[in-house]
Amino acid sequence: MFEKIYPNGIIKSVKNYLKVLKIQPINYNLKSNLEKEAILSSYRLFLKACSFDMQILIQSKKEDLTSHLQKISYLNIQNEKMDLYRQNYINYLKKVSSENKSSNKEFYLILKVPIENDRDENENMFKIAENKLLENFNKVKDTLSRTGTIIKQIDSDKDIEILLKEMYPIKWEKQRKQRNW
Repeated sequence: MFEKIYPNGIIKSVKNYLKVLKIQPINYNLKSNLEKEAILSSYRLFLKACSFDMQILIQSKKEDLTSHLQKISYLNIQNEKMDLYRQNYINYLKKVSSENKSSNKEFYLILKVPIENDRDENENMFKIAENKLLENFNKVKDTLSRTGTIIKQIDSDKDIEILLKEMYPIKWEKQRKQRNW
């Protein structure tokens, strides 16, 4: 599965070199019609410009609203109407939470460059793959930034390990033990 994580955040898998990008999305629904058209146009440009292998990963995590509910519950509100609003809000949050409608989504792009011949891998092949991943990252960043989206490279070992562990928990633990990560 994953053979190595390089200091610059590149991951070597069995068949590919990978680079993980975290995408901070925009709230499309809050945009004006003119802004929406510009965003869609930019996404079209993104899809045309990025003719390389990539994977889109969306992680959905249930939000824990407990601490938020506690803070609201402990507010000392003297006004009866405001207290009623507070209680209605608490009931609404409890309902949303019980119906599993409160979730946080994280978006990632995983850029891929295939390993041509694993038996003959050398430093030069890695440099070529590294340059290709950087070139692809710049294309993604240039085209998606026009939509207002923020793109960040995930390049710390710790962040990559956390992400891989969440994506592939059983395989990750098995490999971690085998490689002493």
